[in-house]
Amino acid sequence: MKRTILLLSVFGSVSCLNAQVKSEFNKTEKAATSTEISFEQFCLKNAVQIIPASTKTVSITNSVPAVDSPNPTYQDFGVQLKENEAQYFTIEGTSNLLKVESLFRLRLMYNSLNK
Repeated sequence: MKRTILLLSVFGSVSCLNAQVKSEFNKTEKAATSTEISFEQFCLKNAVQIIPASTKTVSITNSVPAVDSPNPTYQDFGVQLKENEAQYFTIEGTSNLLKVESLFRLRLMYNSLNK
C-alpha cells in the first residue's frame, strides 16, 4: 500500500514537471517564431488586402495601377502607410479595392503575436 502511494506521488510529480516543461517550451517556441519577423516585414506581408468593391461606403483615396504579383505589398502599389487611418484605393482595370491598414492597427496585430 505504501509503495502504491509512493509510486502515484512520483508519477504525479513527473506529470506536473512534464506539463511545466511543455508550457515553457511552447512559450519559448512562440516567442522565437514571433520575433523572427521584424515589424517592417510584418507590414509588407499584412498591410494590404484586395477586396471586392461592395455597397459598403468607404472613402476612396485615389486609384492605383494593377500589380501583377501573387502577393503584392503596399510598396508595389506605391502607397505610403498612414498612422491613424486605413486607406482605400480603386485598382485600375478591376472592380476590386485595395485596403491599406493603418500603422496603428498593424502595430496592434504585430504586438498580439508577441504575447
